[in-house]
Amino acid sequence: AHVHPRAAGWVERLQVRAEGDEVTRGQVLMDLYSPEIVTAQEEYLLALEGIAVAGRRQQSLVEGSRRRLRLLEVPDSVIAAIGKTREVQETVPVLAPMAGVITRLGLREGMYVKPDMELFTISDVSSVWVQVDVFEHQADQVHQGSPARIDIPALPGRIWEAEVDYIYPELNPMTRTLRIRLRFKNPG
Repeated sequence: AHVHPRAAGWVERLQVRAEGDEVTRGQVLMDLYSPEIVTAQEEYLLALEGIAVAGRRQQSLVEGSRRRLRLLEVPDSVIAAIGKTREVQETVPVLAPMAGVITRLGLREGMYVKPDMELFTISDVSSVWVQVDVFEHQADQVHQGSPARIDIPALPGRIWEAEVDYIYPELNPMTRTLRIRLRFKNPG
């Protein structure tokens, strides 16, 4: 997963410190101050106040402002807290969209970030891909789902079992090999 901010702003507090850190889905990666998100919160509060005055006619404005906050990836828990306390939160958390390991960390505290910036890359390491080349004359023996085994000279005596996950569609003209991808379970 590549994590980008949905609005420009400043990194107030970074919760993940280094590449290699493990994260869980929904874990706070950083706290972001964004004037655009603050404005969206203020619009939401104004719409909520309008319901008290105008009643049900104002409901579509409330839903629209709530939807805008969601599109800016403000967590539902924060939106609920804003509605309950009737106060704007200066910073909002940016949450991990999946569990995994941080394999790219492209920011530091205090940085100004924009939506086109990749802040984090989170990799799922519950399985590992290994790409191998199969000689042209052996290619017809390999099929998607076929069992596979590998051993690595650096780790003598260990053998890993997998299956063929994907067969790339073209033969390498220089080496006359076909690239295939093996998927290994990585429980540890």
